[in-house]
Amino acid sequence: PVLPHEPPHNKEIPMLSLKDPLMIVTDLDGTLLDHHTYAWDAARPWLERLTRHQTPIILCSSKTRREIALIQENLGLQALPFIAENGAVIQLHTAWHDHLDAPCLYPG
Repeated sequence: PVLPHEPPHNKEIPMLSLKDPLMIVTDLDGTLLDHHTYAWDAARPWLERLTRHQTPIILCSSKTRREIALIQENLGLQALPFIAENGAVIQLHTAWHDHLDAPCLYPG
């Protein structure tokens, strides 16, 4: 059987490029950030490239809202939406709010 996420064997998956409309959603610990040091040096070239191409990078983590806002600032991703506290907080683009304590969307 072919699983839903597998392409049919007779079809090729088209390669994406930075010219295509993209949005990146990523976890932090052990993915974008080193699991032990929290360094993001390995991700820096791609973050810079994605930023140049205006590709939104949405951080998604168990970290608190304030922790993610600080990480966004350090990564140069401030003002972008993010998902915090394992999905309990969905922060929209900051241009829609006056300040960080503005209401958030809560799933449910």
